[in-house]
Amino acid sequence: MKLVIFGAGASYDCLHQLNNPAYDNSYRPPLNTELFGQRKSIIEILKIYPGAESFRSEIFLAKDIEEFFQEKWEFIENNRSLELMAKIVNTQYYLQHLFHVVSKNFCEEGLSNYEAIVNKAYEYSIESKEEVCFISFNYDILLEKAFEKLYHTRFNNIESYIKYPLKLIKPHGSCNWYSKFKQPIQTNASRTDIANHLYQSKLSLLDIQKNLEKEYTILEDPGFRTQSGGVYGFVEHFPRILIPLKSKDEFILPKNHLDCLTHHLNKVTEILIVGWKGSEEHFKNLLKRTIGDRKIEITLVTCEDETPKENLTPILPKAEFFMFKNKNEGSFSSYVRSIHNKSYENFFKVNKS
Repeated sequence: MKLVIFGAGASYDCLHQLNNPAYDNSYRPPLNTELFGQRKSIIEILKIYPGAESFRSEIFLAKDIEEFFQEKWEFIENNRSLELMAKIVNTQYYLQHLFHVVSKNFCEEGLSNYEAIVNKAYEYSIESKEEVCFISFNYDILLEKAFEKLYHTRFNNIESYIKYPLKLIKPHGSCNWYSKFKQPIQTNASRTDIANHLYQSKLSLLDIQKNLEKEYTILEDPGFRTQSGGVYGFVEHFPRILIPLKSKDEFILPKNHLDCLTHHLNKVTEILIVGWKGSEEHFKNLLKRTIGDRKIEITLVTCEDETPKENLTPILPKAEFFMFKNKNEGSFSSYVRSIHNKSYENFFKVNKS
């Protein structure tokens, strides 16, 4: 069985014609280092969330954003800092808002590499009569857009992700995933929105989680405050995404999604990795339990970055790695062009033997 893993580098390079001057690249999906960066479109959203914005100066000086947030998380655990916890919660709302806007504004800017890969996977699935599992660690819903075009439907409920022969699993959540509060959060007109109400209240994440329904809800329009101060379609939900962490990451996904993921990992024989560094410890532990010392082939589309190989070799000792490179390029766009013009072997080639 074939498995595809997408990291931040995949969404960053998800369009063929990104350098076309006719396209607006201001909403290009940011890499981790750019989440709190200098781009005007990012700063405008960041200013809405004071807790998230307060991290900006420190993150600018940090070498690794995942290490930065892990250090903050460990400080919270050791010192029970409610003020710092409130900033983390505010950051979850910021990231959810940012990637909603990114997804809405970027999906039609060019020719989608995601669509090209999903279509190849679909053809392979039909011909081989096998399911294909996609794993995305990205908050954006650009990959979902490709699935929606393929299946002529909307992913408007959580079951859509695992309904079809092509499965989509998002271990770190998604910008359109929410859980509803069991008891309404009381806000008033002086609050910019529920995110900043929680920020001012300094509620702990544990208290927030106790007040959440278990079900995951898909919201295409989460109801952000408009520039004129009004709120459209506002509902009281909490975002289901995980802030970037170095090793204390966890899974933010429904149980049946995790069951589906585990089931497919136990059968996988080939993996395609695009723009993912392989640093998520929780997921790596799952790979170790399900794949372990089985023989497996892994193709890396990572701009010749061997970090995934370094991170995965200790847990997958019998894995054989193949680094994609074509004419001194190893990007997602280059890979898609290469498999379509047949200058590089298609990962979704059906073995006729």
